Amino acid sequence: MTEFLETTYEKFIFKVKVGYLYSQEEFWTNFENGAATMGLTDFMQKAKGDVAFLETVEPGLEVKRGDDIGKIETIKATFAIISPVSGKLIEVNPEIDASPFLINQDP
Repeated sequence: MTEFLETTYEKFIFKVKVGYLYSQEEFWTNFENGAATMGLTDFMQKAKGDVAFLETVEPGLEVKRGDDIGKIETIKATFAIISPVSGKLIEVNPEIDASPFLINQDP
């Protein structure tokens, strides 16, 4: 079970997953079984609004930390997905790929 720290700012409650690493670009990374999983921070998904569109690079691509590996379009903005780590992109979550709005439910 994932443990969270929470803080409240104005009317918003922000959650931070304990034990995960966070980049300045507002992406988190979790290392498990030799692979890294990454996602958007709770703060960023709330600040940018409802996700309408997601575009990612194809699995199999070698990426370096800081590479642009896709984009997210919300009702407020379009922004790049910046890889917080270097390595080979193994897969994109098929649920998120098919229904990008799920990012707002579980970033």
